[in-house]
Amino acid sequence: MSHKPLNLKEIKKLIEECARDYEIFGDARIDATFIDIRDHLKSAVQGLLEEIEERMQECREDKKRFEPKDCLWNSYDGELIGLEVAEELIKKWFADVINKEEER
Repeated sequence: MSHKPLNLKEIKKLIEECARDYEIFGDARIDATFIDIRDHLKSAVQGLLEEIEERMQECREDKKRFEPKDCLWNSYDGELIGLEVAEELIKKWFADVINKEEER
């Protein structure tokens, strides 16, 4: 699946359409809009996590090419640790978006 960055204009459009159509479709329209917004958020967060994982893998591969005495080796360790922390924080703060399917 191809992930997309978060686009607030698309989210705003979904909300405007929901408001416009609410009188006709009622709560079903709100539920559908919620699902659409959740999918937009989930796509953006998953895409970000995939890019972080790819960069972490690049760091691991680059690190293997250099001997521990090389000063670049420590640089890759630092970047890898930073990416791991970023990944952990994203998973913590966006847990509902990543791990759980909201009931429809």
